[in-house]
Amino acid sequence: MTLPVLLVEDDAQARVFIADLLHRSGRLQVVAMLVNQIDAIAALRSPSQPWSIVVIDLLLEQGSGLSVLAACRKRRPDQHAVVLTNYATAAMRRRCLDAGADAVYDKSEGLDELLEQCQRWSAAKPVATTVVRQLRRS
Repeated sequence: MTLPVLLVEDDAQARVFIADLLHRSGRLQVVAMLVNQIDAIAALRSPSQPWSIVVIDLLLEQGSGLSVLAACRKRRPDQHAVVLTNYATAAMRRRCLDAGADAVYDKSEGLDELLEQCQRWSAAKPVATTVVRQLRRS
């Protein structure tokens, strides 16, 4: 089962890398890439923009990932919010989880775990973590 993903990331290089990583898993399809809080919240609320997973960076050039997270707090049970950040301190993880995140991952160390969690949500066969290793080498 392929799950539609909204990707909220303002850094162009990181956005392309993460979208490619998710796509290569074979189970995730990035349907929108959003770079700021206003556009992300609009996409989350749009009936014409279906999504199952939203991947949110905390530090956005315009707005805050925490505000985006708050906007999707009241979501369907089959929708999941994930924070992917360079600032995954224990305090920030707790803050994100308290704000409604299903999971919080560090960008530099948590990509395998992100894919594994998405795999569980898609109820599909295991995603090979070698995809992450291959992308890191390229």
